[in-house]
Amino acid sequence: MLRRIAWLVLIILMVIASACYARGETRVMVLPFEVNALQDLTYLQAEVPKIIVKNLAAEGAVIVEPPIRSVLTDPVQIREMGLEYDVDFIIWGSLTWIDQQFSIDLRILSPTDETPVETLTVEGQGIETLSGKIAELSQALMVQLFDLVAVVDIRVEGNERIETAAILPNISTKAGDTFMPKSISEDLKAVYNMGYFNDVRVTTTDIETGKIVTFQVKEKPTILGIGINGNTVFDDEEIRENITIKPGSVLNQARIQINAQVIADLYKEKNYHNAKVDYDINTVENNQANVEFIITEGEEISIESIRFVGNQAFDEDDLKDIMRTKEKNWLSWITGSGELDLEKLNQDIISISSFYQNNGFINIKVSDPGVVFKEDEIEITIKVSEGDRYKVGQVDIDGDLIKPKEALLDELKIASEEYFNRGLLEKDVLHLTDVYGDEGYAYAGVTPRTMPDPRTQTVDVTYAIEKQQLVYFDEIIIGGNTITRDKVIRRELKVIEQDLYNRTNLKNGIQRLHGLGYFEDVKVNTLKGDTDDQMILKIDVTEKPTGQLTFGGGFGSEEGVFGVLSVDEKNLWGLGHKVKASINLGGDSTRFDVTYTDPWLFDIPLAGWVNIYKWDREWDDYGYDKDSYGIRFGVSYPIFYRTRLSLSYLWDNSDIKITDEDEASENIKDLEGENITSSVTAGLTYDSRDRAFNTSRGSISKGEIEYAGLGGDFDFTKYKAETAWYWPLFWKLVGMTRAQGGYISGGNVPDYEKFYIGGINTIRGVERDDISQREDPNDPDSALIGGDKYAVFNAELSFPIGEEMGLYGVAFYDTGNVWEEGESPDFSSLVSTAGGGLRWQSPFGALRLEYGFVIDAADTDASGGKLEFTMGSSF
Repeated sequence: MLRRIAWLVLIILMVIASACYARGETRVMVLPFEVNALQDLTYLQAEVPKIIVKNLAAEGAVIVEPPIRSVLTDPVQIREMGLEYDVDFIIWGSLTWIDQQFSIDLRILSPTDETPVETLTVEGQGIETLSGKIAELSQALMVQLFDLVAVVDIRVEGNERIETAAILPNISTKAGDTFMPKSISEDLKAVYNMGYFNDVRVTTTDIETGKIVTFQVKEKPTILGIGINGNTVFDDEEIRENITIKPGSVLNQARIQINAQVIADLYKEKNYHNAKVDYDINTVENNQANVEFIITEGEEISIESIRFVGNQAFDEDDLKDIMRTKEKNWLSWITGSGELDLEKLNQDIISISSFYQNNGFINIKVSDPGVVFKEDEIEITIKVSEGDRYKVGQVDIDGDLIKPKEALLDELKIASEEYFNRGLLEKDVLHLTDVYGDEGYAYAGVTPRTMPDPRTQTVDVTYAIEKQQLVYFDEIIIGGNTITRDKVIRRELKVIEQDLYNRTNLKNGIQRLHGLGYFEDVKVNTLKGDTDDQMILKIDVTEKPTGQLTFGGGFGSEEGVFGVLSVDEKNLWGLGHKVKASINLGGDSTRFDVTYTDPWLFDIPLAGWVNIYKWDREWDDYGYDKDSYGIRFGVSYPIFYRTRLSLSYLWDNSDIKITDEDEASENIKDLEGENITSSVTAGLTYDSRDRAFNTSRGSISKGEIEYAGLGGDFDFTKYKAETAWYWPLFWKLVGMTRAQGGYISGGNVPDYEKFYIGGINTIRGVERDDISQREDPNDPDSALIGGDKYAVFNAELSFPIGEEMGLYGVAFYDTGNVWEEGESPDFSSLVSTAGGGLRWQSPFGALRLEYGFVIDAADTDASGGKLEFTMGSSF
């Protein structure tokens, strides 16, 4: 019985609650609006009601869908419809549009209330204001329907430093808006998020016309001063330059924590990885506070050990060689080894994984490095799970073949490998893509399929090739060049319009554009033409200044103090012409040069150049001064890949002045006064070096023949040849061998045209030009007169000391000699030296510091050793 009563009470309560809830709902029907306009705006019949419905629904109104889609304007019919559908309000209206002026009349009717129809009206101009006016109308409607109140005023209280004018733009609610608690709550958050306040509260005051909304704020303190305590590695100013909080800024604890971390990171860059940075905030009067950073520096620590766990195929030394992160050693003060850079360490993990994959370990897993900071050192542990080592199985090619399969297979590097190498696999894909690209198949696809077999521990590789269609260059579009002429760019590309696509030629052409030095950037984009077999090549360049004013200087053991001033323009008039004027002032020489070069004379790759100079030099050790001026001009042409043939003419007027009768040779004394040299030189040069300084691979070979006798005072023929070869050895060692020699013949050869060797560029450890024949072979004090034959051989072994900073060490062996006229070269009697040194591509220029000592003086008076260096800079 009691259970039945309980259920009855529960049902009654639910009915009452439902009724109460139903009575609390506001049911609204919005009818299509009448549109009165000369133009066709019928779409607004439904669009205006749609916006109104959206706004009403957002405020909790229950929207009742009207039973009609046509316009209804009769209030009697509308009231009957409202009663039939049991709505509290029914809304309709009209939009009138004349030219750009419009007005919207909105009518509200309560079907159960006998009060007359109420009308709300807004006016506007232009279609762009229509939605805003409808929103304004909706606000007024919601006040009417839901008994809402308006915001009469927005006020801010409690602010002292932050002006009210700076706060109000963050409050979206404005005077005249409907009071919406949700909007006020969002405004409160917006004010708080300004970051200037510890607390923000909102109060409202009811008055007859609506509500006054007041934002009560409590400002955060400002920073009065910033103190730094406990620092010795950095001074206060260095730390202040790196932090972002300043006196007068708002106290923000999150920003203080960020700046404490910034200071800690500064210490990590200096290898103080145990440094800790805390802070104190001390409030003072006037709502201000002092911030003090408290630094516990700890000790400078470096990487003491890098340990591997799980490696079996390769020992730790092998894996450490791959890493850029290094353990501390005795050269750390130069190389920076032992410093911890987490980004670099993570890159090392990738390199180790690649190394294993390139050596057959296809399932290699290398864990994130474990870094342990101890009181006086850093320990790094790297865990490796090698897995099985896989060999190369069957290698095959299928698909569209443009060459015999055997020929293509012979070009694949992976086929000759014992163990699977993912790096070579990728290189083979690129190579096959280039092979097909060079034959015009621009869109050829090469997909490697690898099939590991755990039973045999082999990986079968198949390259699937889809050649697509042949492609031609339909059009080449050059853009971005405002100075450089189009033809200067096109002649470097090595591809022309309507020609068959060639990947290698295009690639080499782009490299040549980069090598010109005219452009900051070269962007290449290939677009499909009107048909599938056509391609549009788009080259966009970003030009950079090509003129340069250089002032430099340095000191060398040969030249002493010297200075250089030059003006250089690499792209004169946008034609690619080069002009350079320079002044070189040294301890014993002064030289002025002007050189003009056209690299494409007659629009063919024939480089033409002319050089005008004046050179005054004091040869104190030889008892004379030589003041000369002249002109040299010539041409060069690329006859093979990286090989140029050159031809030049020289006219030189040298004025010889005797300064020491005892030091000057008879030949030089006979030349006192003006002497004319008129000569022609033919040369051949091949250069495949990767770079001119600290070369790591490639070679340079050159030979030239100079004939003097085309008029002038001298008649001789000079032959010179030189070859140097560089190749990488194990680890990062680079070997170099160089051989050079020369021979001069003729009836009238001045001493200064003969051969002298010794010094940093020939035989190190011997005074410059000190290896020479003497005027009287039996008198060691007689004048040096050079020789008509010479040979020099150099062998070097270079190695990185600080690779990232361009610092290399070098060990060398030099040997050579000079022979006089009529004397056959005796290669069993050569001056030999050995030594070592440093080479540094420093911010101030290339530096060479090398010490050599004499091993065998042969028939010369060379002895002991010599430290030589040369350095220069431009700025």
